[in-house]
Amino acid sequence: MSARPLPLLLSRRHRGNTSLVALAFLLTLVVFWDRGRVTTAEAEDRKYQLLDAWRPDDITRLDMSFGDRRVVVEAEREEGVLVRYRLIEGGKEVEADEQAIEQYLASLELGMYQRRVEGLGDAEMGLDAPRATISLAMGELGYALRIGGDAPKPDGGAYLEVKGGTRGTVHYVIGAPLLGALLL
Repeated sequence: MSARPLPLLLSRRHRGNTSLVALAFLLTLVVFWDRGRVTTAEAEDRKYQLLDAWRPDDITRLDMSFGDRRVVVEAEREEGVLVRYRLIEGGKEVEADEQAIEQYLASLELGMYQRRVEGLGDAEMGLDAPRATISLAMGELGYALRIGGDAPKPDGGAYLEVKGGTRGTVHYVIGAPLLGALLL
């Protein structure tokens, strides 16, 4: 029996381990790259909600403008745990009503549209001069909403534009209860 060279023997013996290490490294890269994206399951589960993803533990900022009034909510966290909300209105920090903030966030989380709108321009939907703009920072995801003019149906409904997530820019009609909740 002839002796095999040591480097050849080691390389054959460790091929399986090397392959496993390389595969683990690639999977880590994919997970790291994909963590800020909306998953297919998330998008499917939330197909009737305004936002195609909802990750409450990742919310850092909510910025709302209603005409001349601007309200900012910042989530303060320690080691990933929500400590409190900071409420800034008119450039000054004011006392935050945590329950009202949670209720507003629930409106964004659970808000459902009445129907999608296609083929209308911004001016026709009142989005050229929106009555409110809302932006939500949620980890690597971000959403921007613009509430436009009144929609012909349902009564009290309005046009809404949502940018962000996997849907890109989408226009909806929302009902009066959701409109009232979003306009404060």
